[in-house]
Amino acid sequence: MYASERPAPEDNSLIRESSDLPTAEHRPIEREDVANSASVENTEEETEDPAEVLSSARSDDPAPARPILSLRTPMEAAEARASYVQRVVFEQYGQRDWTIFEQYARDAHITLLEIQDPYCCADEQSRGRLLNFAVRFHQLASEISSAHVVTFDADSVQTRDPESTEDQRRDLEQRWQRMLTSIDLRLVQKSRRSGGDLHDRFVKAHLSGGGCVIWDLGRGIDGIMSARWSCVVNAFFDDASQRLRAGGSTR
Repeated sequence: MYASERPAPEDNSLIRESSDLPTAEHRPIEREDVANSASVENTEEETEDPAEVLSSARSDDPAPARPILSLRTPMEAAEARASYVQRVVFEQYGQRDWTIFEQYARDAHITLLEIQDPYCCADEQSRGRLLNFAVRFHQLASEISSAHVVTFDADSVQTRDPESTEDQRRDLEQRWQRMLTSIDLRLVQKSRRSGGDLHDRFVKAHLSGGGCVIWDLGRGIDGIMSARWSCVVNAFFDDASQRLRAGGSTR
């Protein structure tokens, strides 16, 4: 008879050792792991982008009210800019910057434009420069109701081409009517022998809103409209309404 062999016993110790090894799937979750994971989740929830926080805060704030803008009158606009240019020196053969005139005259309603210059009508060229000056003012202002020109008569000035006082008046009035039809002109011709003082040369604009602007012209209209001469211009704003309210008097 053949002897039967008993099968070798299985090594249970190996099976136990392999089964006793902890795996990631079967390892129990400890309390510390749960706490750490919860802490990480809370940190992620609490940490927010500063830009998003600022954006949300801005969106929650009420929109600021828009300021109500109001248009300034020409006089108010001129007063606001008056401090910029109060004196200018026009150099001989230099450019003529009209800012000192524009800051007051632009878009202004001038009820009366006074021009005093002893030689602004002395000859044909001088009268042409006077007309060009008035046209320039007319283009700047919204309206000029009337103009008042005071100058010497023909006998008080020396020119190459002899003219009478009536010749000077007629020439200026005819050219004025062609170029400045909408502005009434009053021309006053004074004699040097009469003792009238025409040494000061100035332009004065009376504004419809009150007050007036005075420009002192060192060399008169010729110094402004021709680069052949140098000229100093000073500008002043005279608010007659404020002086009246303060108890003052006007000239």
